[in-house]
Amino acid sequence: MTVRPRRRLLLLLLLAFVGTASCAKALDRSAAVGDELAQKFGECPPGGEDADFAPPVEFLGIAERWVEIDSIPSGVSVPATASSGRTVEIDLAVKKYDPATDSFPGNAAKAPIAIHTSMLPGAAWALSEGGSVFLALASTGLEREMVAYTLVKPSAGSYFFAGECQFVSLTAPLQQSLGSRYDSVMENIIGVTDANEIVALVEGPPPVGTASADISTVLNPDSPPPEGARPATLTVPGFKSCNPFRSPSCVGVWVNMDFYAQLTHDASVRYPEELGLPECPPPSPDPGFAPGQDVPDDVLDSAPTCAVHPRYAVSELLMVTDSANSFIAAYGCGGSYDNVCERKDLPR
Repeated sequence: MTVRPRRRLLLLLLLAFVGTASCAKALDRSAAVGDELAQKFGECPPGGEDADFAPPVEFLGIAERWVEIDSIPSGVSVPATASSGRTVEIDLAVKKYDPATDSFPGNAAKAPIAIHTSMLPGAAWALSEGGSVFLALASTGLEREMVAYTLVKPSAGSYFFAGECQFVSLTAPLQQSLGSRYDSVMENIIGVTDANEIVALVEGPPPVGTASADISTVLNPDSPPPEGARPATLTVPGFKSCNPFRSPSCVGVWVNMDFYAQLTHDASVRYPEELGLPECPPPSPDPGFAPGQDVPDDVLDSAPTCAVHPRYAVSELLMVTDSANSFIAAYGCGGSYDNVCERKDLPR
């Protein structure tokens, strides 16, 4: 998928919470029923749910800068509901994102922030309950920089987007499409300002057995991963991932995809029996053929005769140092390519 050019009109419509492309009408909203806080702080005005909203990944990709709200000054008027509002400039105590540490370090400072007032009820509630609030700001094609979307991390529970119609336009469709990956993906988009990177995080890794110039999928455990290849974007709930292009302190944790699938319940990891194919011989990185065998291109391009078992697909999970150390200590594996986490390492 490629990210379409961001036109001035599109940005203005997005930031006004009016969509430009159809996708929400087909949404099975029952997938997010029960998320009362997300619905309350992302509600629509009467009839607003029937609008055609832009695809969530396109909306997320407009972020150009991130700050974390430390506090909302007492003089700021917070609306009673999130179902309506207007864009105003107010002084908020915020911390700036630091890509070197992938965090929001230091002391907060007051700064004028242009924000839609419908985002404030959810933000104020989260801060009062000990949660965190992250603002993604955009300016391209606009008269001034303003908050594109507000991502709330409650002290307990799942992330949600705060603001008018943000439940039906962002929270619910992303919960439905990401499933168990939802919270880890939300955690990892914080600070990201590259639209293509956000697409990669949301869309996730390709199926096991496929490869590209950007994603490293090692099918043969006896050979190291290709030099210069970019690791698959895999995340584990409860452990904070990081991006090596944004943080120099990333630590690699090695797992096979069988372990990963059982740990995260990621249904995108497919097993031979699910594909209706026999399992490939362990030494064979190309389905159905022995190493070094000369196979005609037309045969290679034909349907596979077997499928590689996920136990032979090894990937490197990139985490911040504390999370990597906690993961390795918890499962007793993953600290090196010679100690890849396998299904046997999972608690019984």
